[in-house]
Amino acid sequence: MKKRNTLSLLIALSLPLSTYCTVALAEPAPAAKSTIAKICTNCHKPEAGILRGHFDNISFKSQAIQVKIDDAVEIVKFDEASIKVTNEEKKNGNGDLLRNNKIKKGHEIKVEYTVENGVKTATAFVAKPPVELPKGMLLSTIELEKLIAKGPEKGKYFLFDSRPAPRFHEGTIPTAVNLPFPAFDKMAEKLLPSGM
Repeated sequence: MKKRNTLSLLIALSLPLSTYCTVALAEPAPAAKSTIAKICTNCHKPEAGILRGHFDNISFKSQAIQVKIDDAVEIVKFDEASIKVTNEEKKNGNGDLLRNNKIKKGHEIKVEYTVENGVKTATAFVAKPPVELPKGMLLSTIELEKLIAKGPEKGKYFLFDSRPAPRFHEGTIPTAVNLPFPAFDKMAEKLLPSGM
């Protein structure tokens, strides 16, 4: 009897663990989709219920807006009668303004939305307007060329380029220093060099 129990124990120990139990390995949770394009993080932070990215497409038949957020596309439903729209000229309206105003693919947009039964529905659509500066803050090209010809010390100017570094390296105005907006606080001492 002892020999049989010992033999059974040896056989049992030689069998793989999977014979006795099944171990379920949990799959890692999928990464959360980004709600804001990287370029938008220069000025904005992610917010609940808001997508920030670039206009990709719109379908009035299926009533859906496609928002491109870096390499992904987010689809948001909308109701033409109830969505609040602000176009790039700062005109306000509803879905008719979307239909009659041709927003170019790639234009920066913000979409506010609600979620019901897993479906995102846009409540507001805002196309980024062009940056407006007071006329007193603007220089003509000729004025800028004259200033740059003098140089920063003689012209008593400091020219910084706030675009992201890759765009700065593609081309910039001579004598400009790259000071990207997100790094402004860390690099602000460059703004007014000593002696100016």
